[in-house]
Amino acid sequence: MKGRSGKAPAVTGPINGISGNDGLDNIGTFDQSEWAWNLDLGPFGGGHMLTTLALASMWSATHRVSFAWNEPGPATVALRLGFTPESLAAAGCSPAETDELLFAIGGAVDLTSLDIAEVEWQRQAAALAPLIEELRSEAGCTDEFAAKCAAEQEAFTALDSQLAAALDAARASALAVCPQEIASRLETLSAGLDAPGLPLRVFAAPLSQAQQEDLATAYAMERLSEQSGEELDPEFSALIAEVEGNAAVQQAQQLLDANLAGVEQAFDELK
Repeated sequence: MKGRSGKAPAVTGPINGISGNDGLDNIGTFDQSEWAWNLDLGPFGGGHMLTTLALASMWSATHRVSFAWNEPGPATVALRLGFTPESLAAAGCSPAETDELLFAIGGAVDLTSLDIAEVEWQRQAAALAPLIEELRSEAGCTDEFAAKCAAEQEAFTALDSQLAAALDAARASALAVCPQEIASRLETLSAGLDAPGLPLRVFAAPLSQAQQEDLATAYAMERLSEQSGEELDPEFSALIAEVEGNAAVQQAQQLLDANLAGVEQAFDELK
């Protein structure tokens, strides 16, 4: 991996299920005095000092900032965008293609905007949480305090939209360097990146929000039926059979079965 010479530290956080220090080397956490010492010496270079100052200014809410001195590996970049081994494999990326594709994604995507949006989101979430708790108590039951909470919620909603936009932009940059057929399948499957409870393959078929919710209920009931030994309701069986019978869904599962082991190995080696 390349050293992070001349760049502001990338803040790590729980984006799309990625948490902790996945794929990042030389993780460090500093207290406020040590962070200020870094700012005084300016080790990141003048060209990126504004980014460094922006991250440092969020100190009061985050208290401790975890960062990596080294650039994340290409597989880590893909994971930050929600592109998992499963989604790449189901999109038709073969093990032989995975290394080249991951390096292309890693080279095309700049995570700076996403990092900053994530930190801003976390800062506002941390500020909002205690206000909501106080609002639920008798002490917070005043019109003035309720208005303050509403303003903070509005700010949080705006930051949530900014974070989603930054993620969408990063995903678009990644898809632009993928082979067209793989990019098309990935874009179709991306609807399932943030939809837990459903097999990824079902998103190879176009699904409305209502259909997703109905299927999530059907698959949940199927799991309960398997655990209890009771027969699944015919209505749920029919919903599952319909989507599982879709040709695109079946193809996605076949590609997943054929490619996953090799794609997972490539991810492990390139984090």
